Amino acid sequence: MGYPINNYSLLKSFIKKDVGTLKNFFKADFALYGFLVHDPQNTNFNLKLQESFFKLHLATRNDLLFTAFVDPPESWIEWVNKKEINFGEFYNSEQLHNPQNIIKTFNPSMVSNFICQYLNIPAHKLPFLIISDDLSKPGYYVVELNADGLMDAIMGLCEFNYYKADMNLDTFFENIYSHTRVNKITSESSLANTLLKLSAILYELSSDNELNKRVANVLISAQETELNSFNKDSELGLIFDGLRRLQDKASKNLYFPSEYSDVLTSKDDTVSERQISYCSFKKNTPQRRINFNEETFALLERGSQLLLLQGIKLYDKYDDEFDSSVHIFPFVKAFETELTYSLTHWVREQYNIELPPFFYEFEPGKYAVVNIGRGVNIDFNKKKNQQWACPELGGQLAGFKTTRKLSLLHPFSSDELCNSFLDISFSLKNIRNRAIHPSFLGKKELDQVVNYWEDLLNNDYFKELYSLKIKYKGG
Repeated sequence: MGYPINNYSLLKSFIKKDVGTLKNFFKADFALYGFLVHDPQNTNFNLKLQESFFKLHLATRNDLLFTAFVDPPESWIEWVNKKEINFGEFYNSEQLHNPQNIIKTFNPSMVSNFICQYLNIPAHKLPFLIISDDLSKPGYYVVELNADGLMDAIMGLCEFNYYKADMNLDTFFENIYSHTRVNKITSESSLANTLLKLSAILYELSSDNELNKRVANVLISAQETELNSFNKDSELGLIFDGLRRLQDKASKNLYFPSEYSDVLTSKDDTVSERQISYCSFKKNTPQRRINFNEETFALLERGSQLLLLQGIKLYDKYDDEFDSSVHIFPFVKAFETELTYSLTHWVREQYNIELPPFFYEFEPGKYAVVNIGRGVNIDFNKKKNQQWACPELGGQLAGFKTTRKLSLLHPFSSDELCNSFLDISFSLKNIRNRAIHPSFLGKKELDQVVNYWEDLLNNDYFKELYSLKIKYKGG
């Protein structure tokens, strides 16, 4: 069944394993639960989901409840609001039939990217379903989706209801399910607890000012717990703090030349690849105009583009009197993302990691440890929570530099380009390290980071990295 769940007490009931309360929500047991995470700017996928939603709703029945705990597609809301829809067979409609209570954030694209970072799931896996057969258990599966295979992927999940008497979910995914890529994620917390805490912080990014009044009694305690656990100087804390600042609607003051004035605002406050090319930073007059090469910007990962956009908007809001760490970090994280998808896999290739089959994946039985000196080792094939654990930015750069020195090889078209890229990279790394540690950064450091990005986007660096991404992803 397809339904955008809006009652966060449901997650609490799973955490407490409160069977009695759960029966107030559902009149049937579901074999699987699936939570959709998606970027609404993925037009092909969202159109296909809209076209297929009612068919999937009827076909999945109690085999699979697929839902969204935040930012459900608009077509779901419109569909649920139709008075002729009867959910009585499976749902207690009084508990769930209030779609206005679902968290809808100020920028679903940016927030979907943040969700990936929070869950430590690479953003290139979007859109995906978080799948579990018991929300009170720790761990879950990530099932990647795409427009062409949407029906097959979801209907394939429904087969678990047939096999569940004879096998667990692990065995099902290992031996039966073959419709799309699947990754297992291990964790100490139950999935319900993870989603409740995530919902609790995402409602601070809601586009609805009245939302807090309606859901605070359920989410406030979880929200306090989760926000208190954020180190404000950590990567995740800096990204979230930046989003929280952008949640202010007064942030829509990016300047565009008059011929592009029609793109100043959009429904979900996003800016396209073409629009960003002409973006200027409006701080004080005269405005500082930075021309990003449109062609190069389009070569970036979608997650990098969203982080870069976040950085641009935060730059626009920067006040000289305040620490600029929050404003700097999206730029640095976007750069790290590009490095992870390209140069880091070049290092892995030198250690015989099979690519593309193990692109952004752990390969069993392979040793890819780089000794950078002084007894320090960087593992480029490390496994954590059933996933490949990429080294941090400093480790990636040190590993590449050492591998280049030992092999006398590099993937750039010239030594000069490689050397200048490393100069920029280590400078960004040093500023990044200061941003996540107690250290005041001002406008000088913020301008330096913006200058580096201008250099990166207007020269050939990302074009060369893009060719690596295509090679290692497999086209």
